[in-house]
Amino acid sequence: MARFACLVLVLFGSAAEGRLNSEPSARLRGLKEEVSNEKADAGWSFWNPDPEVLVWDEQVSMEEGVQSYFGWLKTPLVHDMAMLPYEAMPYVCLRVRAIPATEQPAKHGPLLLHCGGPGTGSSCLEWSSYSWDINGEGNQSRLHKDFDWWALDQRGVVTEGDMTTPPCPFNYSTGEPILPFPRMQCHEIVSSRLGVDQIVRLTLGANVSENVSREATPYVESILRFKGLRVTVSGIQHFKETFLRWYYRLLKLEHSLCYNAPRFKLQSPSGREYNVLQFGGTVDLAHDIDQFRRAVGASRMSIFGASYGTAVAGVYGTIFAKYTHHLVLDGVVDPFPDVEERGVLFAKSITATWNGMTRACDLSAMDSGAEEPCRAAPLSESKTLSLIQDSSNPSRAAFIFQLLALLFGTGVGLTHPHSLASVVFACVEKYADGQDNGGCPDWLLSILPADDLGYTEILSQIVAATMTPPEMDWFGLGIQTLVLGTDTAGRLNEEAFIRWWHASMLMQPLGTPLSFAMVVGISTWPATARPVPPMGDASISPVIVGNLHDPRTAYTSAQLARRAFPQSHLVTWQGIGHCLRPPGPVGKGLLAEYETAKQEHHLMNYTEELARYDCFSRILSFIDTGNSPLDGHTCIVPRLLDTSRARLEQGLAMFKKVLNRSEFNQALNR
Repeated sequence: MARFACLVLVLFGSAAEGRLNSEPSARLRGLKEEVSNEKADAGWSFWNPDPEVLVWDEQVSMEEGVQSYFGWLKTPLVHDMAMLPYEAMPYVCLRVRAIPATEQPAKHGPLLLHCGGPGTGSSCLEWSSYSWDINGEGNQSRLHKDFDWWALDQRGVVTEGDMTTPPCPFNYSTGEPILPFPRMQCHEIVSSRLGVDQIVRLTLGANVSENVSREATPYVESILRFKGLRVTVSGIQHFKETFLRWYYRLLKLEHSLCYNAPRFKLQSPSGREYNVLQFGGTVDLAHDIDQFRRAVGASRMSIFGASYGTAVAGVYGTIFAKYTHHLVLDGVVDPFPDVEERGVLFAKSITATWNGMTRACDLSAMDSGAEEPCRAAPLSESKTLSLIQDSSNPSRAAFIFQLLALLFGTGVGLTHPHSLASVVFACVEKYADGQDNGGCPDWLLSILPADDLGYTEILSQIVAATMTPPEMDWFGLGIQTLVLGTDTAGRLNEEAFIRWWHASMLMQPLGTPLSFAMVVGISTWPATARPVPPMGDASISPVIVGNLHDPRTAYTSAQLARRAFPQSHLVTWQGIGHCLRPPGPVGKGLLAEYETAKQEHHLMNYTEELARYDCFSRILSFIDTGNSPLDGHTCIVPRLLDTSRARLEQGLAMFKKVLNRSEFNQALNR
């Protein structure tokens, strides 16, 4: 605790002073300055970017005293300089957003924030600006003084704007406009208004028998109605091979139709047609990031990547090591170019998180000092698996599985794991032990959707109302399959996928059904892969953050990333949740608690909030100073799992709140 006290005093005693440069936005289009820099396009800056590559909007956004600039980045569709003598290359526009350093020029240049996905886009900047402000300094922090913060909509991502968003300002020499990279959404089955019989014939062949078509109908109806496999009152579709086969076939059909859709075709100035979906991988994004670096005349680029953003940071550092400044990889998604290896890590992350939870639950029953032992202890894992694998009571099995799916697969579960886990364990206690202590009320059963409406009814409503089918990503995997399908060389055909599923279910019976959708998405992506290079470089020193209990990223990947970058430093977070989630502006309150405890001559209460603050402070210090935390440092949490009555009540309140939201019902149907 003494070490933390020093950290608190240092952090709060060094509030940075800075004044936002008040130059008008018109200055962002100035002339090239006479600056010599052999590692950058000399003369360009954030205020005066290369006007042939980056143009800021005239309108500047002001939110809570912080100025945000929006703009358009022009980038080649194909980053291949060897083609330039032979082909007039097509370009695309990408939307960017930036918060300029309060002291210009920025001491350390640009800092890219990528919140993962793939799919988070430029909105990452707004979220990070708030959540990183752990000391409540606003734009007066050292990071705001020393860096130009920025984020972008990577290829296929379109952050929702408003009516004031200007069009991309770039044109070809012919006067034809350069267009934004199209939004990656696949909805061809519905938008083509294909009937079930047509779908069956497209997937199984034109000569399929009526009996086979009839047998296939309920699977097609259900999967298209729920936009994937779902848990209903009839049971868990994820455990049934026929459902899995039809899910694979329908996603393969959707991706094939989507890949060939006219909206993804782009013609170069020389007349050659390109399919833009061939160029949406992480390597393409790394080149787009470097395009921005050169446009603002920066010698080096810093990147903070969370989740999939770690692959972005790692690949950039691998390809552009000499232009890399500070990298942070938080919650590592290692870009393995093999779908089976990716599938193993997807499942392993959920398994490790659940194992940690159940181990903490069981240990609480052995702790004589525990005021409120976990309700499902002992043997909490065995009891849970027994319930969800009980084919004699499919509705009850589906209910428990749906609780777990919400715990591991939604934003609420990722940010409030203790509260939702408390509800899960209370329901396990009720149905496995017959102990009903009020922690699993019957109204929770309404989280299971009914089998009341199929795809045919939905399609009939669209046709009857002469509606335009909704332009949405029907299966919810579009941008992920575009990026990861491009990055990944391995593909599994239907039979290979089924073999993988059987083997994986034996090893990871909970992690596999909650994670196999991405394996199917990558395996059915029709574009030929353009894999990323093996991640790593010996000349740079990133900080890698691994979470022992992260349901989205396996801790194994953090260890592998540490090995790939020999000079990197590994920090381990013991808690539960996705990545090392920053605590927000809690620093002043924690400092007040520390001062009170010191005056009263007792130790400050060590909470998870305090542990998270301490851990994230080290990461922010590295970004600004380059001083790495001790390699192998573990950020210790006071208690892995809290299933107290207070947490249980919070969890029930959250379930009740989301059950009353239409967004929740829509989420169940995605």
